[in-house]
Amino acid sequence: MGDETVYHDLEPEVHQKIAGVVSGATPILDMGCGEGRLTNFLAAKLNSEIYGIDISSFNLTKAQEAAEAQGISHLVQYVKGDASKLHFLDKSFAAVVILYSLHEIENPKKALKEVWRVLKVKGKLIVADFIKGGKAEELWGERYYTPREIETMLHEVGFGEMATGFIYDDIVLVSSRKVSTERINELERRITELKIRIPPHSIPPHMLEELDNLEEELQRLEEVEEPN
Repeated sequence: MGDETVYHDLEPEVHQKIAGVVSGATPILDMGCGEGRLTNFLAAKLNSEIYGIDISSFNLTKAQEAAEAQGISHLVQYVKGDASKLHFLDKSFAAVVILYSLHEIENPKKALKEVWRVLKVKGKLIVADFIKGGKAEELWGERYYTPREIETMLHEVGFGEMATGFIYDDIVLVSSRKVSTERINELERRITELKIRIPPHSIPPHMLEELDNLEEELQRLEEVEEPN
């Protein structure tokens, strides 16, 4: 019980840290918002337009009730939905926050591709979660990622300008941006190198799969409109 209390007591510090990273961004999406504690905090703290999405109707009802009680319901909008299939237009948000929920997503890479889609160019993605091998893992028995695994997932989708730090012993915060030019150059280089290595008469399946994945990501990035 003592360890749970520690994490509960850390909540204001975690929320303040995230607010500092997304300050000035609007609108903001809180993905996997639960009962809306972070969503409502950001709305009140930043006076920004905040959207919260969660798969639980019960959580969303509590979140909306809390927003109304705090007098900030005009700043927040709660939406029931799946992180892997966001019902928002492309380039809708200046920032997306995923707090304590990346490890719960069945297909995190698919969800991160959706985040990429709904973020504006140079928009921020903030992931804060418990890490593999920490006290929280022992306490709740959940499957968490290492900081490196989180960074790798973000990089593979096309996020860059990453900064990683710890809010607590086993709570990591990874901030990144939706970038394209540097990643496009890297993908073009890797595709060229891979094609040079491919045997002339037959393509090994693993090389074909790698090439397809790289070309798919390159096509997606090239469709992103760069800022003027």
